[in-house]
Amino acid sequence: MKYPLLFIALTFAISNCTPPATNPVAEATGMAEIFTENELEDLQAMLQLFETQQCALLEESATDLADCYHAFAVAVVNGQPGTDYLPISYEAQHITFGDFHSGTLATFWNNQMLMRADDPNKQIMTLVYQPEGKIQTYLDLLGEEYILIKQYADTFRNIHTITPKMEEDVLRNLKVFNLADIRVRVFLAVHFLTLNDNYKRRGNLPVQVTSPEVDS
Repeated sequence: MKYPLLFIALTFAISNCTPPATNPVAEATGMAEIFTENELEDLQAMLQLFETQQCALLEESATDLADCYHAFAVAVVNGQPGTDYLPISYEAQHITFGDFHSGTLATFWNNQMLMRADDPNKQIMTLVYQPEGKIQTYLDLLGEEYILIKQYADTFRNIHTITPKMEEDVLRNLKVFNLADIRVRVFLAVHFLTLNDNYKRRGNLPVQVTSPEVDS
């Protein structure tokens, strides 16, 4: 009986010595003051999805994260002319978002119904930033350090959506964002995944914007 007991004791000791999994997003300055633990976990998952999709564009394993972001920008610019295109798997995004904690989607996004111009009886639901959520607080935090994000935050405060100019500014300046700051990378992930949801749901269908539907 001694050996089974010894095995149990060793297993318990080893498990207690194993450091808990860390969340780099949660440890970044100011993040824990804005978001809950569950929201921070979901932001980490969102960032991992976004960067995995970017690095998959490289022919060889990335040695520098900046290479992944560069490959992403090139793929978008050289993508499908005349269409809204992002090289992000909507299926992978759908799975990741489906695993979010309850309430996370409503924290970041609102529903917007787009009426199909070719068939007014049909609508498409897409995601837009939740103006009453934590996005504005987060953008303002980053805007204190980064002028490009401050401009983005100020526009969103007035417009409550991602405008074509905001899209253009982020993509054009992708190479100058401070990727060493994980909060900036989370901002880019949220921005591009929001657009990807819109693009993939909408496709190339002609649409007309109707009043946003509040997410309950």
